[in-house]
Formats: sequence, C-alpha cells, structure tokens
Amino acid sequence: MEVLIRVICMGSGSLRERIVNDSKLQKFNLEVTEQKKPGRNPGWAKLHSTENYGAVNIHWNGPTKTLVCRFVTKRTNKPDNIIGNFLGFLMARYRKRIKAIVL
Repeated sequence: MEVLIRVICMGSGSLRERIVNDSKLQKFNLEVTEQKKPGRNPGWAKLHSTENYGAVNIHWNGPTKTLVCRFVTKRTNKPDNIIGNFLGFLMARYRKRIKAIVL
C-alpha cells in the first residue's frame, strides 16, 4: 500500500536535509537508509522504521517549500505505524516550520 502526504513549510532551507541530519530520528524509530545528492536540489532520502514494516521516501521541492512523503508497505502490512512515527517526529521537531499537512 502507498500513501502520499505533502507537508507545506515556511522558512528557508531544505526540511529533507534537516530530517536526514537530525540526531533524534532514532528516538522515533526511524533511520535513514539511502539518500541521493545530499545537499543538492533535487535530492531524495529513504527512511525505514526500526520496529515496523515500511519505508518513507521523502523529496524536498525548494521553490514551493513542500516536503513530499510517500509511505510504502508491502503485502498486508498497514502504513499507520510508520505514518504515526514520522508525523510524530515532524510535529515534535519541526512544528514551527509546518504550515499544513495534506493527505
């Protein structure tokens, strides 16, 4: 199953870069497993849950200040746990930058 969530942000700089370099990511049961072109636009990163099945593919669109998050699970696994972990992380660490979260 796939779920797409867009996070509209304010402020400057890539939220994707901040997420990838955040030292508290492990606290929310997430880890960076891959990334392409760190520090460059466009770039992407892949996060995996350390306790549940699933992955989050994130892409930062600089001109629109939008973080595009695609949650992917296989077979009968539901994406609710990884979505909850990721959104909990965003709200705990970057609440002031977020204007809207769109499903």
